[in-house]
Amino acid sequence: MQLNLFEKQNWKKRKLATAMDSIRNRYGSAALLRAVSYTPAGTAVKRSKMVGGQKG
Repeated sequence: MQLNLFEKQNWKKRKLATAMDSIRNRYGSAALLRAVSYTPAGTAVKRSKMVGGQKG
């Protein structure tokens, strides 16, 4: 995590990142994705089903 001396709310981002990591660890890497991943241009959903970038 990059520290920023001028940001006072840094602990909120760190707490959110910890919660997101625990959800992904429990339910898989595709449990939380950005909304753009569900559009026709998005690739994260398709790639999450691959193993090492190859068809699984």
